[in-house]
Amino acid sequence: METALSNHSNLLDAMREFPVEEHGEINRSKLGWLLKKNANRIGGGLEFRQAEADGRTAWRVVAVKSPPLPPSPPFTPPVEKTVTPAAAEVEVEM
Repeated sequence: METALSNHSNLLDAMREFPVEEHGEINRSKLGWLLKKNANRIGGGLEFRQAEADGRTAWRVVAVKSPPLPPSPPFTPPVEKTVTPAAAEVEVEM
């Protein structure tokens, strides 16, 4: 929080876009809850990871590589189907 408040206005603006602000100030408990909820999610090559500082829960941002995408299934051409109309029923009166 101190870093965002003093040196990184873009980070502060980004934090204020989340519902963590009360009475014009960021509620640290709400921010922590939001970070915990989104921990270990990769976005833009970055990930929030839980850490510990002075015996308290802290958070750090770590640059990570996105996991590789699963391979695509092999291409199989579409199967052509021939549909034959059912034999017409004929009514015969006797």
